[in-house]
Amino acid sequence: MLALPPRARQPVRIVPSSCLVYVPEFATASTDGEWIIEGYGVDPDIEVDNDPGALLAGRDPQLERAIAEVLKAMETNPGTLPPKPADRVKTQ
Repeated sequence: MLALPPRARQPVRIVPSSCLVYVPEFATASTDGEWIIEGYGVDPDIEVDNDPGALLAGRDPQLERAIAEVLKAMETNPGTLPPKPADRVKTQ
């Protein structure tokens, strides 16, 4: 079933699960004159293979790699906590 919502000029397909799917009407071009792929997202800084065997074993390779990267960054640049501010005056 196709419907046209009153506020939007985009055709909407109503799928059997009662979800709405919006159909794009326009494409976007980059400043280089190339088409931008809609819904592409960004390239990852670190690629981690999502091994189905690891996931079935209850492991999360992406999370494990993220934790390893954070721990490595904390070793090379430990950082410090800011000083505690003075106590507030609560008599007013």
